[in-house]
Amino acid sequence: TGGTVMFEGDPGVVGSFSVPKRTLMASDGVTAWQVAPTSLGIVWNCQQMQYYNNKMYFTVAGTGAGQDELWASDGTNAGTTMVLSGFKGPAGIRDYWIIDGKIYLSAQTLFTALQLWVADLDGSNLTQLTTNELLIPGFWGGWGPPPPPEVRGCEPTSLSKVGNKLVFLGIDNDFVDNDMDGVYDPTLGDVATSVWYQPWETDGTPAGTKLIKTLTPEGPSFVEGVALEAGLVFGYTTPVYGSELFVSNGFPGGTGILKDLIPGAIGSGPNSLAKLSERIAGFQYGFDTFTGSEFWITNGTVN
Repeated sequence: TGGTVMFEGDPGVVGSFSVPKRTLMASDGVTAWQVAPTSLGIVWNCQQMQYYNNKMYFTVAGTGAGQDELWASDGTNAGTTMVLSGFKGPAGIRDYWIIDGKIYLSAQTLFTALQLWVADLDGSNLTQLTTNELLIPGFWGGWGPPPPPEVRGCEPTSLSKVGNKLVFLGIDNDFVDNDMDGVYDPTLGDVATSVWYQPWETDGTPAGTKLIKTLTPEGPSFVEGVALEAGLVFGYTTPVYGSELFVSNGFPGGTGILKDLIPGAIGSGPNSLAKLSERIAGFQYGFDTFTGSEFWITNGTVN
């Protein structure tokens, strides 16, 4: 920003002893200084840095209030301000994306599981876009078998702009309300119809946030996607194809398997998906008994 470089670093000695910190630093190429306000304490945990519109956005994990916060900085102490706060729980702010002047967050509060939120760049007009947890908000830390989707939120991931649409992957939680009281309760005969990660779209409003198409996953396994001109390309596992590349252009007819590299349910196991340009993504072809792992590229179309 204006010749200033911002980065995560350790400002050095505090008092009479050195304390390792992950805090926001800035440098003009000659000197470096700490940008983080001292009110946040010694260990600041600056994470998930993103540059947008001449400001560096970043999250602060586990502040004194026990919450995750989103901050923005122009490289000066006076210009470093908190944008959003109040996200608590094991996940806090898991991820966020800044697209077309809006901040979209995959975040958890004390009263919700991981859901999709949107706000203006200054943090105003914060709105929850998905509200589909069925039970008490839960969070899977990665140990042991994952809990069923109905005790999780939407858990949005891979939010990307595809053409004029915003596309992401998320859990589809729903249920058959057999006792017709509007509340999910399996002890009263309600049946969860939750489905693991599905392609969604959003226009930044709750009413415009909806499923694009229902796929048939085999468990929660997927590879986070990258956005190309042709659509959001992601790894996905189904009983029919195994683990293969899928694509969604934001429309039902343009959402499905990209190519069945190894026919049948074995799957090719694509991984390490990386965006190389607006039109090309590279990925590792993870399973072949004859050639081993290979590096492939795709433009998001079958050919």
